[in-house]
Amino acid sequence: MSTGTNKKKGFTLIISVMIVSVILALIAVASVQHIVLFRKSGTAYEDEFRAKMLAEGCVEQGLLKFKQDAAYRGNETLTLNGDPCTIRPILGSGPFTLETEATVNARASRFQIKIADTETYQITQWKPVSSF
Repeated sequence: MSTGTNKKKGFTLIISVMIVSVILALIAVASVQHIVLFRKSGTAYEDEFRAKMLAEGCVEQGLLKFKQDAAYRGNETLTLNGDPCTIRPILGSGPFTLETEATVNARASRFQIKIADTETYQITQWKPVSSF
């Protein structure tokens, strides 16, 4: 073999190694971006879930207080498991409207509950809402 042929083979080998290295680097960068995005969406889902559970816990507390005292009118902030939630002022004189909201890391959850009267405390509506 001549020296010229060895140089061409060496050059071809170096180019091939560089191309494979670039492809592997691109795969690594894409994988890291995917992992970061997946982690962020998982955290957002967890915050949204925690906000929903917190707002529903606030509903339960508001219903309990309203049932124990028909004069209870909400308008307070409670702390459940270290996180705050708000029971908005109870509206109406029968049917009544109880609204709650909680926010965890900028993820908000709100609920609106309709209570028929103070005799039966029948809940006629329990739904999540985007705003009040």
